Amino acid sequence: MQYLDGTAWQGPNPKSADMRVPGGMFSYTIIIRKERVYVLQITCLDF
Repeated sequence: MQYLDGTAWQGPNPKSADMRVPGGMFSYTIIIRKERVYVLQITCLDF
């Protein structure tokens, strides 16, 4: 595990990514300067 100090971060933010989980998936992006992970979309495939 690596800790990044968001307030001092000088590089670019990582690209958005998709995470597959049982029954669906979600899309997320990480904004290092704000020290946040934002969930952009949740898709449920189990009905």
